[in-house]
Amino acid sequence: MVLVLAGLSGWFYVRVWDLENRVNRLESVIDSLYQVLQTDVAEDISIFLGTKQLIVENFMWKAENAGATFTPTFTVRNTGTSNIALVAVFVNDTLAKMNASSTLLSPGAQATVTVTKTGGFTSGMKYEFTFVTASGNQFMYVTTAP
Repeated sequence: MVLVLAGLSGWFYVRVWDLENRVNRLESVIDSLYQVLQTDVAEDISIFLGTKQLIVENFMWKAENAGATFTPTFTVRNTGTSNIALVAVFVNDTLAKMNASSTLLSPGAQATVTVTKTGGFTSGMKYEFTFVTASGNQFMYVTTAP
């Protein structure tokens, strides 16, 4: 569309279509930047605030007393972006004793954790282990005693 205006010195052509085209290009650029910012800001917030993630890399029932009793032994790793401080472990919602090679895990660090509880573990019974961090995060692992 071309708009023609009459003026003192002649005809001036104002190219409205050119202006519309520029506005459309700017809107496209703004939309693209918005998409990039949404992704980058979400990633930056995640890194800034840190994520806490604990995984069990290895688990075994360690036989003791000539196989009469078994002790669960975990190898856990912090796969998050911030430190994790292990403060407790619960077995089926009951506080248990935790013996860890390290209770403070930086990102990527691992620890060996042995868990004991009053009364021991009964063969064939299902157990839910819940590791609790200083910030209140809970990470669960479920297994059955041999």
